[in-house]
Amino acid sequence: MKNKILLKEVCLHFLKENLNNVDPGHDILHSVRVFNLSQKIAQNYTVKNNLIIAASLLHDVADSKFSDNQEFIKNKIYTFLVNQNFNHSEIDEFFFIIENISFSKNSYLTDECSLELKIIQDADRLDAIGAIGIARAFSYGGFKNRPIFCSVNNLYSKNPEKNSTIQHFYDKLLLIKNLLNTPEAKQLAEKRHNFMHDFLNEFYSEWFLQI
Repeated sequence: MKNKILLKEVCLHFLKENLNNVDPGHDILHSVRVFNLSQKIAQNYTVKNNLIIAASLLHDVADSKFSDNQEFIKNKIYTFLVNQNFNHSEIDEFFFIIENISFSKNSYLTDECSLELKIIQDADRLDAIGAIGIARAFSYGGFKNRPIFCSVNNLYSKNPEKNSTIQHFYDKLLLIKNLLNTPEAKQLAEKRHNFMHDFLNEFYSEWFLQI
């Protein structure tokens, strides 16, 4: 297996060539932040670091939100990992990780899931909250042409036609703190979670300003 620095560099090169049609909140810099957070958490554990590096950096390449041809891009990833000397077991684990780190998969995970998956999932979720998380939420909302806030409708409505970026805080972002796996991630999440509450309080005070 290539050393840590070299593997990171070849993964970044693969990202530059294959991460397409994404909004700024899911760009290469997001992948690098997830990598850095994963490394910060992983330093407290004994893990397969080659999996942590590859899966944290490449987790969005085959995301169905941005990829029209899942089979094609997954085959490219498979060939890439073979060329980096990943064995079949590691490749299977890699794909299991990137296919199961999303928010929607949380209820399907069990305590038996690998530590590598739990760490990368935590890192990806940490980047969805706090100041950067707020910026990413509005970036993706703009990418999907969502309204900032539907104030004339029920804020907690599940009607997808009335989905707003502010609604996304209640549907997902404010729930993340209690869904993290590792003690390290939970500690990092506290400040970010509180910052989102402060932001929402300020948002409402400005939005509903009474003259």
